[in-house]
Amino acid sequence: RNDLFVKQKLKEHKIFFDKIENKSLNNSQREAVIRDEDNNIIHAGAGTGKTLTITAKVAYLVNICKVDPKKILLLAFTKKAVDEMKTRILK
Repeated sequence: RNDLFVKQKLKEHKIFFDKIENKSLNNSQREAVIRDEDNNIIHAGAGTGKTLTITAKVAYLVNICKVDPKKILLLAFTKKAVDEMKTRILK
């Protein structure tokens, strides 16, 4: 059932996923955004689109799922990562 749900949401929100920060998410990124878990960890190498995926996840939760932004907690390991997320998410 979960896989069917993901496939349905991928089709339903294709346009949304095609235009995150003027970029198109790949299939793995799209699935990471749609999967609905209480906690999510994005773990990948440098330059693979982690920040883009996290930005998309927040946008999806707020704009599509209507989650109150005050109920979302993002954690990062460095001040540089925090500053980048603030810039990208709060625009």
